[in-house]
Amino acid sequence: MNDTTLRLPSDRAVDVVPGLTLTTLPGWTLETLNVGPFRSARGYDAHLARTLGSSFDWGDEFRFGEDTLLLETVILKVPERNLDRGELAVWKESPVSPGLPRLRERESFLFDGTTARHLALDGSALLCYFEELAPTQRRYRINVAPSLDLLCDDGRYYGWMLAWPVRHLIPDTMGGPGSPSRLADDAGLVPLVHEYHQLVSDDTLDRLNAQDPALKAALTALRERTLAPESLSRRALRERIDALLDTFY
Repeated sequence: MNDTTLRLPSDRAVDVVPGLTLTTLPGWTLETLNVGPFRSARGYDAHLARTLGSSFDWGDEFRFGEDTLLLETVILKVPERNLDRGELAVWKESPVSPGLPRLRERESFLFDGTTARHLALDGSALLCYFEELAPTQRRYRINVAPSLDLLCDDGRYYGWMLAWPVRHLIPDTMGGPGSPSRLADDAGLVPLVHEYHQLVSDDTLDRLNAQDPALKAALTALRERTLAPESLSRRALRERIDALLDTFY
C-alpha cells in the first residue's frame, strides 16, 4: 500500500503511513474495543493529556502522538444494532495492508462511532460499520493492530473489523499495554456471545427499561452457562450480564 488518504466521518482527511502497526493486543469488553489503556486504567488521563485527536465522550476515540501525529491508541464503541447485510465475506476477501493513520495538523475533532454490528456465526469476525453508507467495489483494509482492521471504501472510512473477537474478550477492568496476551480459543463461548447480542440490542432496550421478566430470565440463564469451563473471556461476559441485571433490575 502506498501513502493514501482516508476520509473520516467528520469530513477531515488523514494520511495513512504504510508498513506501521500498533503492537498492543486489542481488548474487547462487548461494549467497546480498546487498543491501549482502558478508560478505567491508571494513567489514562495522563495519556489523554499527552496525545490529541477525538474523545470517547463524543464518539469513538482515536488518539495521536503530539510529536509524530501517528495513531497511538483507539477506543471503539460497539453499536447496539444487529444488522447483517451480507458484507462480511466480501470484506474478508478485500486487500489488506499494515498502516497507521497520521494527522495532517495538530488538532482535536469528533469521530462518529459506527451504527451497526454483525458477528459472524463461526465467531471469525466482528464487523462494525455505518449502515447509512452504500458500499462500492473499491474496498480495502488497513491493519492497524493485531486482528484489527480499519475498513476503507473508495477512500472513506467505512468502519472496522476484529478477527476472532471472542479471543480478545476481557473484563473492562483489564487492558492496556502491560496486559498479558489473551488469544485463547473457546469455541463454546461463541454461541453464548451471539445469544447475548440478540438479548441486548436496540431491539430489546424497551424491554430492559420495562424490566421485562422474560428477558431477565433469559439473561440469567445465559449467565449460568458462562460458569464452566471458567476462563477470563467467560468471566467478562458474566460480569457484563451482572452489570445489566444490576442496572435494569
